Amino acid sequence: MRRVRAKGQGQHENPGRGFHAFQHEADGYRQSLNGCVSYIYPQVNTAAATTLYQLAGDWAACGGRTLLFDVCCGTGTIGLTLASRVGKVVGVDIVETAIKDAAANAARLGVTNAEFVCGKAEVVLPGLLRAYDAKVGAAADEGEGEKSEERFENIVAIVDPPRAGLHKHVLSALRAAKGLRRLVYVSCNPESLAENAVVLCAPVDSRSPHAPRPFHPVKAMAVDLFPHTKHCEAVMLFERAGPEEESGGGGKEKEQELGYIPQE
Repeated sequence: MRRVRAKGQGQHENPGRGFHAFQHEADGYRQSLNGCVSYIYPQVNTAAATTLYQLAGDWAACGGRTLLFDVCCGTGTIGLTLASRVGKVVGVDIVETAIKDAAANAARLGVTNAEFVCGKAEVVLPGLLRAYDAKVGAAADEGEGEKSEERFENIVAIVDPPRAGLHKHVLSALRAAKGLRRLVYVSCNPESLAENAVVLCAPVDSRSPHAPRPFHPVKAMAVDLFPHTKHCEAVMLFERAGPEEESGGGGKEKEQELGYIPQE
């Protein structure tokens, strides 16, 4: 596992929204989406890609003390777009050159609250989630010696896997992270999305009462990133209740908030 930290002066200030045409520079093609500069891996449909990233960011509903995991982060576009809204971004990707580009993009934007880890998600993510889970909520308050920027109120994950979907060990790690209440899944293959959703939302085995609580699907939207083809991107939001909500607090209100339709 190799970690690359963003270098720069000061935390990222959101430079604005919108997209611009490609620019060729000495170190590759440069593209701006939502004010986030991306090198390599350019998007061919910048308008739809901007909509896709804005949607994922809005549904993530991050706050200033949110720890954001950007899984299969590529050159860091999604995580860096949201860096100004969160306490910290942790990006994971298997491609070493992509991780180097992500760190370079962060440095160009002046983002200092981002860390990028190179490795297979199924190998590095479980350990990262376990390590950071202890820095969330009540567990973080017990760590008197920890720096304030390393304490977080919640964990949010945005995953953008290849067509095969998420590895089973990644799915297990996401379910096991107690501080993770919200998950935004960006998919280029509805079949693997459906398969992964079954695992994320499967009910807890009655023989394992202390097993991690399941997620539930809240809403989904398709984004036509490749017009006039059979391919379509999809964004799905998953959430899961906390212990206080599971015990009966705010049940009906929570269902209305999440858009549930009562069955007659």
